[in-house]
Amino acid sequence: MSLLLNNAISGLLTAQRGMDTTSHNIANANTDGYSRQRVDQAARTPQYLGGSFIGSGVSPTDVRRIYDQFLTDQLRGATAAEQELSVFSDLTRRVDSILSDEAAGLSQGMSEFFQTVESLSADPASLPIRYAVLGQGQALADRFGVLDAQLEALDNDVNQRIQGAVTDINGLAEAIARINEQISRSPGQPPSDLLDQRDALLSQLSGKIDVSVNTQPDGALNVFVGSGQTLVAASRSFGLDVIRDEFDPTRLQVAQADGGFAISGSLSGGTLGGALEFRRAVLDPARQELGRIATGLASSFNAVHSGGMDLDANPGGDFFRVPAVEVMASTRNAGSGAVVLGIADVGALAAESYDLALAGGSWQLTNQSGAAVPMSGSGTAGDPFLADGLSIQVPAGAVDGDRFLLRPVSRAAGGLGLAVGGPERIAAASPLGSRAVLANQGNAAIATPAVSDPAEPALSDPVSIVFDDPATFRILDAGGADLSGPLPYSDSGDIEFNGWQVQISGQAQAGDRFDIAPNPAGIGDNTVARRLAGVASEDLFQGGLASLNDLEAGLLSQVGVTARQAGLSLDAQTSLREQTELDVQSVSGVNLDEEAVNLMRYQEAYMAAAKAIAVADTLFQSVLDAMRT
Repeated sequence: MSLLLNNAISGLLTAQRGMDTTSHNIANANTDGYSRQRVDQAARTPQYLGGSFIGSGVSPTDVRRIYDQFLTDQLRGATAAEQELSVFSDLTRRVDSILSDEAAGLSQGMSEFFQTVESLSADPASLPIRYAVLGQGQALADRFGVLDAQLEALDNDVNQRIQGAVTDINGLAEAIARINEQISRSPGQPPSDLLDQRDALLSQLSGKIDVSVNTQPDGALNVFVGSGQTLVAASRSFGLDVIRDEFDPTRLQVAQADGGFAISGSLSGGTLGGALEFRRAVLDPARQELGRIATGLASSFNAVHSGGMDLDANPGGDFFRVPAVEVMASTRNAGSGAVVLGIADVGALAAESYDLALAGGSWQLTNQSGAAVPMSGSGTAGDPFLADGLSIQVPAGAVDGDRFLLRPVSRAAGGLGLAVGGPERIAAASPLGSRAVLANQGNAAIATPAVSDPAEPALSDPVSIVFDDPATFRILDAGGADLSGPLPYSDSGDIEFNGWQVQISGQAQAGDRFDIAPNPAGIGDNTVARRLAGVASEDLFQGGLASLNDLEAGLLSQVGVTARQAGLSLDAQTSLREQTELDVQSVSGVNLDEEAVNLMRYQEAYMAAAKAIAVADTLFQSVLDAMRT
């Protein structure tokens, strides 16, 4: 009879535990991150009586959550990837919108400016057209400045996102550390609800940054970010810190708290990873390419314009103000002196930033992707380093470990402006003229000379090109003195002398002469204006393979393709995250219909156990009554 009572009581208590757990599941059916719980039970050790074993009832062995670690880890990774793509896609679409806007984008401004220059080539003496060229030139420079300012605003937005994400990450890390401490101090199995709370915090943390975790024997978790930097170690939270870039104080970087060194390059995933990746893969390249276009426009346009002649027969100067290059020294430098950076060949410029470092007594140049860039020269003022179209003079006072950030074009778009003084200062005419002597016997013709070196002292000296025979010629001065000796003739080939360049095409005969002298009628001459109109389409970049128009179209295309790909990737990743979330819910989610069935099952078990207790009580009372009589 005692076994009957004990068995019934154990069944009643176990059913009670089941109803408590089921009611807990029902109450948390809509709680985010909650995993349904189940009572595990097992028969007690039987007793040996009368030659056989008699059961001793049931005991609840554990209340555990229904949980799949693999699916949870998969969901955490999918969440980190989705949030990263969400931020990356949103910011990239904003860059695409800025650059491709028909009213404020670059294409329309470039087109309108060069169309006006084309009009000038048709009527080079027209003051209204000259005023229009100035107006469109200023509008184009302003457009570059506005675009650069909008991209800089996005850079500031990234800074704010970094600051906000790091604040959130540190708060979540502290909360995880506190729950770790509670779990590690809990007797027996860790409380399921605390485990759910910690998983929910980890899920939120994954939305900010990609993490990896491992579990200690006491149930506490260690959380790592980046390339293994510890964010949480058991009950300790280390967190992250926001520091200013060692080169550019306007740019924020992420560092491990109290670590001092930036770890931004190793971080990925979540909103923080998305902001950092956008800055690295889209924003910086876009600003650099925009700056290269601005620098290329100013330099190439100025090169032609400075070889021209204005309405007052003065040499043409710069039309655009060439943007300045940037050199930033690391705050950790121990040496003295500054790097002097210049542009040696605008056509060879790359849309890059560079790291110049002194290591082992030699200077090393690497681009923003970390690849070494070969340099020629010795780095002195007389023999500067030459690399990627740059001229680099290094300081004598530098010491090993000193580093400099070279940004030849990153901020150039914001520095573009007009340098020409007024409409009459626009140099549309060539300062030199050419003519073929009427007595020439051949059919060769000479083009208008183009100025290649406006600073050449002998540029305006009158000379004559006289053919010895159809295959050779000489260059003579005004007095007939030979200045060059016999030179080979190539049909339509370039003839360069005294800072000018000219082409003669056709068949010349012995004695044929072509004169080159200052141009007396510059007002109506459109030679330089025609060359200026063609600057945008001239293949000056990437080894003669790309023009300004090509660079501008390539920038828009690259950003547009990246924005579209990011949007498609985001859609795919969102679908993956939603499916993984459904998989997790199918395992750990609360099904109210199932819980209702479980509640009825435990209720019936409870009522049956209570009935068994009543039977045991009745039997016991019968025995007591029999003994009294």
